Amino acid sequence: MTETVGAITQPVKVSQHLLAISPPDFRFTDSRLSVGFISRLTLTNRNTKPVGFKFKTNAPARYSVKPVLGTLEPNASVDVFVRSETQINATDRFLLQTTLLTLEEASGINATTWKQLDRRRMSETFIDCRLRDGSIPSKSLTHSPSQSSLRSATHTPSTSVQSYSSLSSKPSKPSLKQPLNNAEKAQQITRAMTAMTAARYNKLQAVIISAVCLVLGILVPYKWLLHQLTPLAAPVAA
Repeated sequence: MTETVGAITQPVKVSQHLLAISPPDFRFTDSRLSVGFISRLTLTNRNTKPVGFKFKTNAPARYSVKPVLGTLEPNASVDVFVRSETQINATDRFLLQTTLLTLEEASGINATTWKQLDRRRMSETFIDCRLRDGSIPSKSLTHSPSQSSLRSATHTPSTSVQSYSSLSSKPSKPSLKQPLNNAEKAQQITRAMTAMTAARYNKLQAVIISAVCLVLGILVPYKWLLHQLTPLAAPVAA
């Protein structure tokens, strides 16, 4: 499930950075084991208290993040993996929310308890998306989400690099509607004309026409046979 976030223009100002982020942005590279792109960054807690974190993005349908929500003990680190099955856009961004937790909060943190935390105690940091070489992806004309539409990133349970990159995209279903060639168009026109012609006659007329066709079908071969036998009969008569 995704969560809609209100308008956000700038991160909330705090006196300190609760987590060290390395590198400072998501740098995507081609996935070797599946279709799409993959990126990784490391979060490190340099505080003396547990820190909770959660990722959100303005394109939740195209990204999966793991872990998307979690707790870091003092001096602990975690690798965060992000995967996309589509091209990376320059407008794509992630929002990292962090907050100091009590021991009780840290032991029971989940999606529900996170929503109950006071947002005023959170630090919010925007993380941009780049390519591995450091360049900024081209801006997509078909996808231009705004900062105000930031949503929770998709969460998947596994955290290993191999299982993450082994995910495969679902093949798109081919379209069943194909353009008609000239022969098919001609057949459709012929069937339509035949149907229109047949609609002009009633049942009695159809019977009469069928009888005439039957008589003609008998007489024509008879006349042809008589024509073939006439040259053979002429010498006998002489």
